Amino acid sequence: MGQDRQAALNRAIAIAQSKGIDVRTARFVDKTVYVNFDAKGLGGSYELVDSTTKKERGITNLDGNVLNKGKYVIIDSFRALGENTATEFADAKWRDELHPRLKNCDLSLVQRGVLIDDMPLTDVQNSGNSSSNDDDFRVLATAPCIEPELEYRMTLNFVKGQGVPSSVTSALTRLEFRIFEVFTA
Repeated sequence: MGQDRQAALNRAIAIAQSKGIDVRTARFVDKTVYVNFDAKGLGGSYELVDSTTKKERGITNLDGNVLNKGKYVIIDSFRALGENTATEFADAKWRDELHPRLKNCDLSLVQRGVLIDDMPLTDVQNSGNSSSNDDDFRVLATAPCIEPELEYRMTLNFVKGQGVPSSVTSALTRLEFRIFEVFTA
C-alpha cells in the first residue's frame, strides 16, 4: 500500500473509532466507487444517486442510496472527469476538462438532513498535468462518513437557470470517490 493510502487508512480507522466501531473486529476495504452521467441538458438540482440507482458496469458501481446494516463508507478523496467528444460511456477518454456549466456546480452529500460534504466541482477537477493517478484526487481532510441503514443524498447543484445546453456534442461526466468500506457485521 502506498504511503498516501496508508495515511488514508489511518484516518479512516480514526473516523471509525469516533463512530464507536470496534476496529479490531471490523473489516476495511479500500475501494473506488464511481458514477457516470450525461450532463447534456441537465440543470437545477440533479440527484446523482437515489433509491432506484442500480449497479451497472460502466455507469456506476453504487447500488441505491441506503447502505446495508453494518456497512459504513468513509470518503477519503474524489475527482471529477469529463468527456467532450465521445457520446457513449464506453468510448469516453475521461479527461480533466469539464463543461463550464459543470465547473460551476456544487456537489453536496447529505445524510440525516445534515450536510456532510459540499464543494464546487472545480475543487475536485485536476485541470493541470498530474504525475500519477493519485495526483488527480482531491483529499477530503474531514473524511465524511456515510452510515448504514440511513438514506443519503448526493446532489449536483447547478447555478440557477444555468444548465448544460442540450446542443453540446458531449457532456459525459464521471465522479470517482476513493473510499473505505467498513464492515462491522
